[in-house]
Parts: sequence; structure tokens; C-alpha cells
Amino acid sequence: MSGPDQLPVDASTAMEAPAPPPRWLCTVGAVAIAATASQLVVFSKGATVTLADLGVGLAFAGMLFILWRRKDTVAFPLPLLALTGMYALAALCARSGRGGAIETAQRVEQLFCGILLFSFLARRAQNWLVGGVTAGLAINVLVALPKVFSDFGPNVTGLFDSRMALGFYLVAALCWSLPHWWQWATTHLRAAICALAITFALACVAHGQMLLIGVVGVLCLGFSCTKRAAIGSALAVALLFLSLAFSPERAKTLSESLSPFSAGGIQQAGETKQAHAELVAATRMARDYPWFGVGAGHYQQHIGPYYRELPNPNVNAVERDTQAGYGILAGTMGFTTLAVFVVVMLLAITSGLRAAHGTDASAAVPLGGAVALLVIALGSVVSDPFVRGVGWYLALGFASAFMPGKTPSGLSTPLGIPKVIAWGAAFGVLVVLTFLVPTSAKPQQFVHIVTVPTQPNNAPPPPDAAPAATTGAPTFTADIDFFRVIDASEATAFTAPMIADKDPKAAKGMILRIPDEKGKPPEGEEPDMKHGGATFDVDVAKPVKCRVWVRTWWEGSCGNSMYVRPAEGTKALVIGNDGTYEAWHWLPLGADQTFDFPAGKTTIAVLNREDGVRFDQILITGDLQYIPQGIEEE
Repeated sequence: MSGPDQLPVDASTAMEAPAPPPRWLCTVGAVAIAATASQLVVFSKGATVTLADLGVGLAFAGMLFILWRRKDTVAFPLPLLALTGMYALAALCARSGRGGAIETAQRVEQLFCGILLFSFLARRAQNWLVGGVTAGLAINVLVALPKVFSDFGPNVTGLFDSRMALGFYLVAALCWSLPHWWQWATTHLRAAICALAITFALACVAHGQMLLIGVVGVLCLGFSCTKRAAIGSALAVALLFLSLAFSPERAKTLSESLSPFSAGGIQQAGETKQAHAELVAATRMARDYPWFGVGAGHYQQHIGPYYRELPNPNVNAVERDTQAGYGILAGTMGFTTLAVFVVVMLLAITSGLRAAHGTDASAAVPLGGAVALLVIALGSVVSDPFVRGVGWYLALGFASAFMPGKTPSGLSTPLGIPKVIAWGAAFGVLVVLTFLVPTSAKPQQFVHIVTVPTQPNNAPPPPDAAPAATTGAPTFTADIDFFRVIDASEATAFTAPMIADKDPKAAKGMILRIPDEKGKPPEGEEPDMKHGGATFDVDVAKPVKCRVWVRTWWEGSCGNSMYVRPAEGTKALVIGNDGTYEAWHWLPLGADQTFDFPAGKTTIAVLNREDGVRFDQILITGDLQYIPQGIEEE
């Protein structure tokens, strides 16, 4: 029977739990789930491998060994097999190429391997699983708290690379954990400890939209559990808002990132208030590629032209991890995969809520999974749920919400070693085929060029879109005969941490690069040569309208962008953020933008944004339809 201090239960007997795994596997599993609470990179040669990847890999191997030894099975949600297969198939049909294959392998790792492991632990070692999640929360809070009190804002990142990723992780992990915490809180002292833990965790969410989502999740869970949980959750939220009353700077930072809509121009927290623009642009892109999208790993490469009249992050650099998750999924995988994802989310949430009121000791698992998925569904409007760290808690939410209750669920199927190998091989074949099939030649940056508003010849160019004009009112026209190739060896100056190096595959055998782990610009400061960069002089005989391209080489997803300032006194634009790693490739500056170069000398600067990057050539051409290939020559 359920009482005032108990989770809702059913009087029936719950389905008999399987035998617990050996202690060594429980320990490895708990450490692995704690490691998922970070974006710490172990190495990034070819494909980025994180601490979480290693931990989950070891725990997964241990689980397979126990399943083989005991001839046991794990209940796996059938809808997740459909979603994983749909994702991998869409990546193949879109001809995503090497970068897309790597991204698809990460989804298979999360949605197949991760869910298998979490389903195994949730049924057999629930306390160890809860301990691992709680440990990850505690470590992140301890790391982030000093910044909360000294430098609240984008620098509150914990073990993640951005405040948005940390906030998304915190609200998802907290909502998953709370039903277990409130089961443990059988005394007033324990309830007070839980309330304080909630307050500290929410205090580390430095993004207004994510904090609001987290507060909703915490209150929903509190009032779904027990009277003590409801009171404790309400007190925790009240204490949080009371602390904001005594910290106006924190309150201001949160309020500036509370709305997804712009209010007063791009300089007023524009990077966090443009999520709606990202979603609109991604939806436009998905309409052009409705079935399979532009391909996994190709979002940044294609999104630029679809902003049109909206504030473009190539002009106004966005804060990391603030892209709309639903837009990314629709744009890269198509509306079909997005529809499957939404249906699976709804199935999981409803299944978890039903199971939470139909089991006994395991009520906390599906309830936590359902509410964690609910906050992830809300958060996906403003961030990507598959980002490293957060993606593992999406998988944990699915595994928990679909966990069978007192009777086997029709939504789950038992997988033993033979079936695990068969499904893994099927997904692996799709990933390999995606890797082998060449990337399709989509229109890329020029798909909507005719619809982009242009300036009349007698109007001044926008300040962030072109080098400053000389005196008078020169007419800038595209001249297909203007074709200027600048090699890295022609740099007039370069500053640390950018260095010159040799590369036999580069133009004239020389490159400029920023070695991995050698430093990024300080948060909040404008791109500048003092943080690392190189300058090049361009002589132009007459005013010309051009496109600018840079031949780049990226280490991985954490080193795949640079700033390029097309002239002195203009805003530095972001180039990169694509998924082509460890290969030389050309990228355009400013997506569909053209740049007006006045007669005379113009100084172009390539500036530090991330380490682990290289470039060897810059192309400035008046042929607006030209797409460079390989090493270019004049």
C-alpha cells in the first residue's frame, strides 16, 4: 500500500529480478556511468574518444561476458531498435561520408550499446547505477560551484565544454535521480540533504531556459512521489530563487538567456536568444531534403544559406551547444527520422509513467526515466540531446522508462548474446557502408543564393559582411578573372600559439597550425592576434565582389573552426564547425556571403578559435560559383 511517505505502488508482486552481476562488474558499471557525466577527451586522432567512451566500453564488454557465461538476456526496447536503425539508414541514404559514419557510430554507441548496458544495470544493480549517477552529479557541482560564486555565466561549465551542455546534463541527471533520492529520504534529515543537493545542482545551471526546464522537472517529480518529496522540492526551489534575490548579477545573467526570442538586437545575449532562428533555418533546410536530410555530420556545412533574413551565427558567433536539437535532427536526418524520434520519446514517457504506478520496489526507475525524457524533450528545443555527455542520459532515460514492470512489456524484447551480435553487426554494416559511399555533391552553400537579400550598388555594405570601403562610393562587381590564391608561406606575420610547420600534402609543403591542447582564446574576448593568428596582404587593382575560401584540416569535433577577419576593422567570422576530420578540404567564409574588396591593399587575418586546426591556402575569387578542389594555383 502507498502511504504519505512512499512512492505510488501496486499491491501485486513485481516481476522477479534476475541474479545480480558480480561486484567487479557493478563497480565498473558505476564508474562508467559517473564518467558519462563529462565531455573529457582522452584523445582525438581521427575520431574523438572520451573518458565516457572508454568507461562504457569496458562495462559493456563486462556485461557481454556475464551474459555469455550465464546464458542470460537483457530486455531491450523495440522502439529503440527502430530508431537506431532509422538513424543509420538515413545517414547512409543521405550519403553522409566519413564524418557522417563517425557520428552514426556514436549514435549506435549511445542508443544500442548504452541502452543495453543501462537496462542491464537498472534490473540487476540498481543501487550501483544510482550511485554512479549521483557521483557524476556531485563531481560536476563541486567543480562548477566556484565559478557560480565568482564568474557566473558562460564559464560555469563543470566537466563539460559549455554552460548549456552542463545545464542540460544537470537537469536530466537530477530528474532521473530524484525518485531514488526521495525513496532514501525516510527521515527529515535525509529530506533536508536532498533539498540542499537539489538547490546546489540547480544553482550550477547558468542558462535561464535550462534552469526553467529543470525547475519544472524537479517540482513535477516532487509532487509525483511523496508529501515529504513535494515539500522538499518546493523548499529547494524557493531557496534557489531566494539566493538569486541576493545576487542580482546571477539573476540578470539568467534572465538574459531565458527567452529563445531576440529582444533588442544581437548584442543583448544574442547567442542565447537566437535558438528560434536556428530552428527556423534548420526547418527550411529540412524542407529541401525531407526524407534523409543533408546527412549526419553536415549540419554546419549547409545551414548558413537558410538563415536568409535571420541573424546568422556566421556573423554573430553562437554560444556552443545552443543549436536546436529538433532542427539538427530534421536537417541532417530528415523529417522521417525526426518523426520516429518524437514518437519513440512519447512512447517512452507514457510507458515510464504507467510502469511507475504499476510496480513496487522498481517504481523509481521508470518514473525517473520518464521525467528525465520529458525535460530532455523540452530542452531539445534549444540544445542538442545527442551532444556528448547529455546523449548518455537520453539513453539512460530510454532504458529506464521502457524497463519491464511486474509483467513483461510488449515494447521490449529479450536479447541474448547471439541477438546482440546480430543487431550490432547489422548496425555496423550500415556504418561501414556510410563510410565507404562517397559524400553526395549537394548544392551546399549556394542552394538559396538567389533569395538572399543583396545590397544595391549605391548602398553601403553591411559592416559585418565586407571589408571597409575606401573613400567615395566605388561600384563592386564580381569579376570571374579575379582569382587570388594565398599560401601559408605568404603570411606577413603570425603569433603563438599558431606555428609554421611542414606537411608534404599541403600547398608548397607548408602549413600554419595551432597544435592540439595549446590554448584557446579567453572566454568573452574578441578574436585578436594576441591570442594567436596570422595575417596576409591582398593587393586588388579595382573594386571587386568576391567569395573567400580557406583550405583547412581539423583534428576533430573539438578542433574544427577558426576565425577569419576579411579586413582590418571588420568583425571576425567563424569558418568551420563541419564534420570532416583529418582531411584537407575547402570551406567558404560566411556561407553565402560575398565580400567587397576596395582597390589597394587589404589585410586578411586568420585567428585562433580552437586548437587542433591547420590551414595552408586562402582563395579570393570573383567567380561566385567557383568551388575550389585540392591544392589551387593561380
